[in-house]
Amino acid sequence: MPFRCDIRLDPVQLDRTLELPAHIQAWLVEPAMMVEPGTPLARLSMGGTLFDLMIRFRCQVAAIEAQTGVDLRPGDLLVRVAADGEEIPPGFRYCELA
Repeated sequence: MPFRCDIRLDPVQLDRTLELPAHIQAWLVEPAMMVEPGTPLARLSMGGTLFDLMIRFRCQVAAIEAQTGVDLRPGDLLVRVAADGEEIPPGFRYCELA
């Protein structure tokens, strides 16, 4: 059964220490788009360095929540995706920065 995954600006979810200011420079996906593992969802600027926000599992983009160019705070919701709950184990890190 599909379930929604909230991807946030969170050091645990992103497996990286957050550096502020942070903002989405560009979204590389659109709502309803199916994405495969390793697909970049967005270009994220954090502490003056650019990163690609890469998804780690097959899913569908449900909603883009963060606007481009707006300063983000720790915990801010970036994007919601829908995934098959049987494929994602509890505690799995949804994204990585590359």
